[in-house]
Amino acid sequence: MTRSGLDVLRQPVYAVLKPSEIVQTPPTYDAGSVFRKVWLGAALLVFFLGNVLVYTLPLSFAGIGTVSPEATPPAAFEAVPLGATDPVDAWVFLLRVTQNSLFLLAAAVITFVAFHVAVILTRSSKGLIRSLRVITYSSALYLATVFTLVWLASTNPNVGVADELLLSLQSDFVYYFIDLLGSPLELPGGRVDRPAPSGLTPAGVSILSGLAITLCYYAYVLYLGARKTHGTDRIESVLVVLFVATSPALYVIGSILVFEFAISVPDLLVA
Repeated sequence: MTRSGLDVLRQPVYAVLKPSEIVQTPPTYDAGSVFRKVWLGAALLVFFLGNVLVYTLPLSFAGIGTVSPEATPPAAFEAVPLGATDPVDAWVFLLRVTQNSLFLLAAAVITFVAFHVAVILTRSSKGLIRSLRVITYSSALYLATVFTLVWLASTNPNVGVADELLLSLQSDFVYYFIDLLGSPLELPGGRVDRPAPSGLTPAGVSILSGLAITLCYYAYVLYLGARKTHGTDRIESVLVVLFVATSPALYVIGSILVFEFAISVPDLLVA
């Protein structure tokens, strides 16, 4: 097996015991022609998409995803020869894979943009490919773990209180910015009441602890990524992580403004 092949198998071990190896980048990693850089970027994207499928396929096989089991496939899809597989089941499975993949892809893209903008603002950027490498490897390991733990909380009846706690934290986070902007928008499920922590089961505590530990690892790897791939100093690396940490807030604010604009468009046209 090649060195690179062994490194792929070692990634889960590095993720826990030696996270610096995940973002360690040789000085000549992206040196060379534009073609080489395009090739490196394509290889990183293929690696990331492969990891996304490894993450989403088991979830989709388990039936996780807010897709109606009665979803009707389009006529063109029904014409595809699927052997003994029912077209409706195949279509629902495809929708679940797409939905589960999009969550991770969106989070990775937002993190990548925030990370690279941050290193540019520190005037330390050594190229887009290096940022892409950091986010590709770290997201494939840590963000996928975060989403898996959240899915476990949402589907396991033994950790219902932990799931309600996570939902209430998400609800409070979004409504904080809705209230801050004075927006009339409401989430589909409304405000979620925070449950009493005393109702947490040992399994629920384990999932919440796992989430906290994974997020700490992720922040640390982004810190290391800024230092080892772009050469930032300690203070600049902390600023990069803090900037990335603000990206969910910027995303929520942007979403609120976009929804408000979309709602106001019909009124503007009538006026």
